[in-house]
Amino acid sequence: MNFQKPHMILVVLAAAVIFSAGAYYAKMNNTNEPVVFKEEAEMEAGAATGQVVVHVSGQVVNPGIYEFSRDKRVDDAVKKAIPLPDADLDSLNLAEVLRDGQKIHVPSLVMNSQNLQKTVQGNNSGSQLININTATQNELEKLPGIGPALAARIIEYREQNGGFKNIDEIKQVSGIGDKKYANIENLITTY
Repeated sequence: MNFQKPHMILVVLAAAVIFSAGAYYAKMNNTNEPVVFKEEAEMEAGAATGQVVVHVSGQVVNPGIYEFSRDKRVDDAVKKAIPLPDADLDSLNLAEVLRDGQKIHVPSLVMNSQNLQKTVQGNNSGSQLININTATQNELEKLPGIGPALAARIIEYREQNGGFKNIDEIKQVSGIGDKKYANIENLITTY
C-alpha cells in the first residue's frame, strides 16, 4: 500500500508542466517590460502629455470631471463647468494653476452668508457686526461677495459722502444691488 509515490510523481510532473508552460510563454512574449494595468497606463499617458484631470463641484451648471492642459487655471475649470448666479467666486483663487486630481468646490453666496449670520447671531455681544463707516478694507472683504475692488468703492463712497446714514445706503455703491445687499444686511451696521 504505497500510494504516496505515484501521487507524488503526478504532483511533480504537473508542476514541471506548469513551469515549462510559463517559461515558454515568457520566451514567446520576449519582453522585459512590467505588466501595467490600464488605469496606471492612462495616468502615465496623461502625465506624459501634460494633461491634468480635475473635479469641479458645487454651484455650477455642469459639475463633473474635466481634463485640461497643465497650464490652465482654476478660472478655466470653473468657466467650463458654468458657474450659477449664486456662486461665490471670490472665495476661490481663480488664478491658481490646476493640479492633477484637484477638487474645485464652488461655494454658494447664500450658504456663506447664512453661515456668517449664524456666527454673528451666536455671539450675543453683537461685536461681530461690521461698521461700514469705520471698517478697514480687510474687514469689509470678510463680508460675503465683497472683494478688494468693492471694499475700496465702499470706503471711497463713505469718504466722499461723509459716511453712511443707514445700512441700506450701501446700495448706492456701484456693484451692490438688492441681492448682494440681502446677503450682507444682517452683518453690517453704521454705528
